[in-house]
Amino acid sequence: MQDPETLRTRGKRMLELATRAYCERHYDFARLLTQLATEVFARAKDAEDSYAAYAIRVGASGRPVRRRR
Repeated sequence: MQDPETLRTRGKRMLELATRAYCERHYDFARLLTQLATEVFARAKDAEDSYAAYAIRVGASGRPVRRRR
């Protein structure tokens, strides 16, 4: 799984390329890059949420947390 921060960095680079493409009047390419960046940012959020859910289940000790019944 990709590191969320790495994904965000790639998304930012895609947005920079989209801006450049738009300035050079490559509107379709700019739109595509913007859509891809949006998907990358969503993937980064999903990865972060997954890490957070795992941390809650495992806890600080590194062992699964048992719930009382």
